[in-house]
Amino acid sequence: MAAKRIAVVGGSGFLGSAVCKAAVAKGYEVISLSRSGKPFKTPAGHHPAWTKKVDWLPASAFSPESYAPTLAACAAVVHTVGVLLESDYKSGLPEALRGLSLRRGDQNPLTKDQGVYERMNRDSALAVARTFLSTPSSTSSPSARPFIYISAADVFRPLIPARYIETKREAEAGIARLALDDIQSGGAGLRDVYLRPGLMYHPHLRPLSTLPAALLDALTHLPALPLPIPSLPFLPPSTHPLLTAEGAANPLSAVHRLLRTPPLHVDTVGRAAVEAVERAAVQGPVEPRGIEGLAWGKSRGGPEEVGGVRTAEQQQQQAAQ
Repeated sequence: MAAKRIAVVGGSGFLGSAVCKAAVAKGYEVISLSRSGKPFKTPAGHHPAWTKKVDWLPASAFSPESYAPTLAACAAVVHTVGVLLESDYKSGLPEALRGLSLRRGDQNPLTKDQGVYERMNRDSALAVARTFLSTPSSTSSPSARPFIYISAADVFRPLIPARYIETKREAEAGIARLALDDIQSGGAGLRDVYLRPGLMYHPHLRPLSTLPAALLDALTHLPALPLPIPSLPFLPPSTHPLLTAEGAANPLSAVHRLLRTPPLHVDTVGRAAVEAVERAAVQGPVEPRGIEGLAWGKSRGGPEEVGGVRTAEQQQQQAAQ
């Protein structure tokens, strides 16, 4: 890579800070773009030593002029902004669960606007990807620059609204479409990677996430039982084409996957994002076990769970979904 400079959108958040830390450890020049522009600090109010090696800049995903010049000097972008895992969890797990019990799961607790899933999970990523594509690169590499989008595994329905995972999948398809359109217009496109973690935990930053993570991890080591997935009348199947295409129309299928999906330490996801930037062969969706493989060179799953290079025909198929 010609220029070792990465922009992390949402770099001061729970996951974004893990990406920044991992990128600093790999020797990258790291730029965090967030609404406040303030450095990450621990729950105790401390700024870890690595934060001094990050440029913390204020920016809004929906105001390209606030960050377009920054992206021109970057060889890669990692987008970590989102609701539920990256916004509701900022108030802690009890507040997140309280919000769900009050049927506020489809809203950002920091705003009361409708359509927050669409705006934060999908539209913010598309805005940044579009700006990254349209901004002339000042790096010397003529190849497609990496754009790493932190998506999600479909394991949280029906606890949270389906729009959470639907907008994540819409963002993936939209980014793929932008990259393909750029290629068809003579550009280099993007090397788009979609990391799909399930439950993320950290014993110090999110101490209440540790117990459910330990329970889920234990379940993943048990023998898989071929149990049928029932259909319940009060849980209607999803009609979203991106979920039906994955064979995930039944919301209870997400519960079944949750019990087989390893929870991931947030540092594992951060490390995997940086590895995805560096590995030119990685492209497309990367499932939880594949994220483990990217981060640590080994996985409890097979190699098929790590994204692979897609043909132009495969890119076109995803973009058309």
